[in-house]
Amino acid sequence: MGGSPTPVVAVQLPPRVPFLVGSLLLTTVLAAYGLRQYQRRGHESALLAFIALMIALSSSLLTETFLRIVTEPGLKLLGFNVLNAIGIWLSSYSFLWFALAYANTTRLLNRWLAGLALAAPLGLTMAVIVAPEFLYAANGLVTQGPMTVLGVTFGEWVSLDRTLKRPFFAVVLGVSAIVLSAIGILGRYLLQHRGDLYTGQAVAVGVGAISPLLAVGLLVAGIVPPELSVTGVAYGVTAVGFAVGIFRYRLLDIAPMGRQQLVAQLTDPVVMLDADGRVVDCNPAARALVSAPDGWHGLSVGDFFGSLSDDIQRILRGPSDGDELSVADGTTTRYFAPDVSTIGADHSPRGRLLVLREITAQKHRERELKRQNERLDQFASTVSHDLQNPLNVAYGHLQRIEDDIDDEQFAAITQAHDRMERLIDDLLTLAQVGQTIEDTDEVALADAATAATGLVDLTDCDVAMAIPATTTVIADADRLGELFENLYRNAVEHTDGAVTLRVGVLSETGSSDTSLHQTGFFVEDTGCGIPESERADIFEHGYTTTTDGTGFGLSIVADIVDAHGWEITVTDSAAGGARFEITGVEFVTDQPVNAEAAP
Repeated sequence: MGGSPTPVVAVQLPPRVPFLVGSLLLTTVLAAYGLRQYQRRGHESALLAFIALMIALSSSLLTETFLRIVTEPGLKLLGFNVLNAIGIWLSSYSFLWFALAYANTTRLLNRWLAGLALAAPLGLTMAVIVAPEFLYAANGLVTQGPMTVLGVTFGEWVSLDRTLKRPFFAVVLGVSAIVLSAIGILGRYLLQHRGDLYTGQAVAVGVGAISPLLAVGLLVAGIVPPELSVTGVAYGVTAVGFAVGIFRYRLLDIAPMGRQQLVAQLTDPVVMLDADGRVVDCNPAARALVSAPDGWHGLSVGDFFGSLSDDIQRILRGPSDGDELSVADGTTTRYFAPDVSTIGADHSPRGRLLVLREITAQKHRERELKRQNERLDQFASTVSHDLQNPLNVAYGHLQRIEDDIDDEQFAAITQAHDRMERLIDDLLTLAQVGQTIEDTDEVALADAATAATGLVDLTDCDVAMAIPATTTVIADADRLGELFENLYRNAVEHTDGAVTLRVGVLSETGSSDTSLHQTGFFVEDTGCGIPESERADIFEHGYTTTTDGTGFGLSIVADIVDAHGWEITVTDSAAGGARFEITGVEFVTDQPVNAEAAP
């Protein structure tokens, strides 16, 4: 069978094609590399914008390569229309997206803005479909060449002669406005953070941003002939510049966009290290601590931390609980508690974050508390020896003269002696409970409350224990016993006649269920209670409402509560007596309590 032969599209090789192909290969490779990094490192918005920009530039370069190598006027016009109605818009929008993401300002983007942005390329596409010469009039082909470029001679080639129309200039203005906006965003970001960026990083991004405009300027000024396609080369420079800014300096690897919000306002030193142990970022507090030089970017741990490097290296190798770092600062010493965390996935760490939490004030408080404990020990020793011994001597003499004085005098002296004994005992207890609690343990609350009943004369008292045997708290066992002992004694001494004591667990309803959970414990009695007007004073040292009281019992209770970090309140019991509630207690296991058994 016969038929018409298939038409063959003639092709040519103008001088600009090798430049276009080179840039096309570069942007395609970078798009593929960026996509791989996007899948491996997490979905970074700036990395996604970079991929979109590389794809858009590749599409534009491919379209221009096509329209340069074909020789048929209709195909050349089609290529120009695709490039100007779609290609340059996608490239400029991707450029703007990258600039916004790089500067961490993508919050400005929304669906309405994206829809409005698509109106221009969609409208132009419809226009060139209906009227292919909407942007320019095609005047036919013109022959150019031959020409020698970089030692290579190119033969004659044909180009499409066009007369530009007003819509084309409108397109140029619109695209230029978008590109200038993107350059302005990047320029502002680079200027604001010139102290926090690598010099090479800032230069690479800056050159990549302005290279397309520079290429257009060279063409307009006639410095470079259009046959060399400096715009295609500029696209390649843009791709390389942005790639260097992202991958070479690991901006998206471990330091997110908008690093100015990282830790700049923290008073604690913070240092970010990459996988090779180089300093990628740090806040002003860290730079002030080590007197970092201006060129601190990229320094090793040893060069950055100087005399502290050995301690820092040890901490980075494997920090342990209780690690401390001391730094001499003039005539004083500062103390820090280091914390090291990994940046990125555990199987593929990208760096480490070192935070030095200052604990200087805490160390000073610990030393002051140690001195206070030593003074209290000294006071207890003085009370025990210098007061107790003379009192014992006096009591011995009293026994010898018992027959020489009447019973009333002997009873008065004995009562005064007993009060002094109690006062000394309370002072010793007060000195002990005033010391900070360093060691706590798991204590069975019921056992502690029961054991204290044997230390107080409860002859006329009934004690009702409403504490589950399994209830365990974190406390100092000795001081917890003293707390119960003093609360029992307070109830007995301030009640005439028999009294009933009740000890139990405080509970509250959980937020997600109706069961009750332990929050503390209480001691209440059936005595006369404590008037509301006196409740603010009863925990003060020396406050008493009886003639033979020392006024230290409840103050000892308050000191024990404070030493544990608990809280105590006093209210009325159901029987009208006094009820002391201790809250903020740490229970070993929060055991739900039956609502019917709750106080």
